[in-house]
Amino acid sequence: MPTTLEAMAAEYLERVRAVAPGGPYLLGGWSFGGVVAFEMAAQLAAAGAPVGLLAIVDSRAPLAAPRPLPDDIWLVAGFAAALGVAR
Repeated sequence: MPTTLEAMAAEYLERVRAVAPGGPYLLGGWSFGGVVAFEMAAQLAAAGAPVGLLAIVDSRAPLAAPRPLPDDIWLVAGFAAALGVAR
């Protein structure tokens, strides 16, 4: 069982390439599956393999480093919680 996103994507690519060794590859994923599909596309591109489509639904692209939220966001969230609008 893979323990990293990169290893998971590599394992899935082994299986995809067993069925379709030449591409072009049409990849898609929903939520976390979109993140995996993104990594699969990155690995394919790094190997020079053709990616014909990458469809991502309800996913965030992975960032190199998380960015902190601006102080204003926390102020608004606290105000909303005080009003009972949010928890």
